Amino acid sequence: MEQLGLFEKKDLPKLKFDDDLTNQERDILATIPQGLDNPIPLSEICERLGLERRTVNNTINHLIMEHGFLIGGIRSGSHPGYFIINSKDGLEQATRPLKNQAINMLRRIETLEKIGNVTLN
Repeated sequence: MEQLGLFEKKDLPKLKFDDDLTNQERDILATIPQGLDNPIPLSEICERLGLERRTVNNTINHLIMEHGFLIGGIRSGSHPGYFIINSKDGLEQATRPLKNQAINMLRRIETLEKIGNVTLN
């Protein structure tokens, strides 16, 4: 079985192609450029499509988690925004901040639990 990070290939979402996408999903996907070099800011997607930030973020998450699209995001630097991941470098650039955020969240949970277990007894 091919191992991909924490998942095996069989655990990945089954790709659902264009026929399964809503018009909103298609519109958002069509605004996201290929590659790391020219990401589109969230605000620009919202402005172009007349959608709220939360709607766009939720839809992009759905496109990744349910449809299996490789959509990455850059949060900082001179050109933050979303892009279609088409290289190992793009994948690394998209996942590094997510990994750091997850680690920090777990540390926060651990600290809260330690403090709570001592002070709430």
